Amino acid sequence: MKLKSPEWNAWYNMQPQNPSSLNVTALIDLEDTSSDLDLKFHSILKRRPPILVLKLEKKTIFVPRDDEDTVVRVVYNKPARPGDFHSIIILDENGKTIKEIPESDITIAW
Repeated sequence: MKLKSPEWNAWYNMQPQNPSSLNVTALIDLEDTSSDLDLKFHSILKRRPPILVLKLEKKTIFVPRDDEDTVVRVVYNKPARPGDFHSIIILDENGKTIKEIPESDITIAW
């Protein structure tokens, strides 16, 4: 699997009409049409403030996408507020760190 772009996006959604949430997204090229990916909670490293660890999980889909449709968007969205996490670590399906997002790169959407 290859990252379609080297950029992961992370932001806190603080818009008044919604509960505050942390959102993490990326585009990933799976290089096949019969797989999909989920970005799931893995753990929290107990520091002050804590570090959120997310993991990519590959899964087989039963109705393949079109032949050229190998890029998927992964999304993580859970309730959180700015300052809840010092940073975010993304693990690949084998548990290897592929991205670290520092708190300074987590934007806030008002």
